[in-house]
Amino acid sequence: WQENGTPVYDPLIWFLKPVRTCLRHHRELDRVCPQCSREIPCLSSQVVPGFCPHCGSPLWVMTGDKHRTSRLDPRCRRWQAWIADELGEMFAEIARATHAPKRAHLQAFFQSCAESVFAGSSSETARLVQVSPRTMRDWIAGSQLPTLENLLVSCYCFNTSTIAVLFGTAESPSLAQVRMPLWLGPRQPGRPPRV
Repeated sequence: WQENGTPVYDPLIWFLKPVRTCLRHHRELDRVCPQCSREIPCLSSQVVPGFCPHCGSPLWVMTGDKHRTSRLDPRCRRWQAWIADELGEMFAEIARATHAPKRAHLQAFFQSCAESVFAGSSSETARLVQVSPRTMRDWIAGSQLPTLENLLVSCYCFNTSTIAVLFGTAESPSLAQVRMPLWLGPRQPGRPPRV
């Protein structure tokens, strides 16, 4: 943007944890300043778009070996593109919504996934989305909410829209809909579920 003379800004989507890549350049996003190596805070009052809030250096200037030229794995690109589409739809729908998503909708979704796909086995459901069985039991009981990243992984695995889950319009998934996650980045892959 600096080279093209267009306004420099930080897209909101870049500050969401599940978004790790620039879809235009297919490269991993840097979350630290290339000059002082300090983490760039999200939506800080000190942030001037395009500049480090700590040292004031321009963020578009790369030095030495800090500039990464390697392209991303194709699975990671597809995963990040799917995430960007889901989050874009989610932002648009939430802006139009007349009511807020409810915790009970998430609980009902995870309970439905366990019952209709894995015959009530929360541990097999947990294995598919690669979380601990206790975490899945907490989601089903409604005592804990999934992170945005875990919700996205779950929606992908059960082939349903994040918006449908948040607003309680998701249909019960079937075994035929289940798919393995495309890419989970730094997570440790678990044993595949018994489907």
